[in-house]
Amino acid sequence: MTYLLEELQSQEFNPILAYLSEIFTRMNNLSVSFQGKNMNISNCYKKLHVFKDNLSLCLWCRRATRRNYSNFSSLGKIVDDNESSSWIPSVCEEFLAHLEVLLTSFDSHFDVRKMEASKE
Repeated sequence: MTYLLEELQSQEFNPILAYLSEIFTRMNNLSVSFQGKNMNISNCYKKLHVFKDNLSLCLWCRRATRRNYSNFSSLGKIVDDNESSSWIPSVCEEFLAHLEVLLTSFDSHFDVRKMEASKE
């Protein structure tokens, strides 16, 4: 159990937690936006497409590579507050790798080509 406490106290814990919190918030907001009185498959498709575009164009990835965390404000604050820390490059690489995995996961679960074909 002490190893868990050590992990919670590590310098990397807060930025990882901030990143995950923001990713889950974005995914939750996407999910909530699918629910509602006037929602239909076309509107859901558009919202999903925009979300995936942010991932597939890797807009978030490109910004994060340049240390622009405008899409992740909590993470950006932590990175700014610890700018000279040695953990930043490795943790940021983990975020980029996770964004790529997330995109692959979205592509396998929500095949946009199939959705586009079904609209025609």
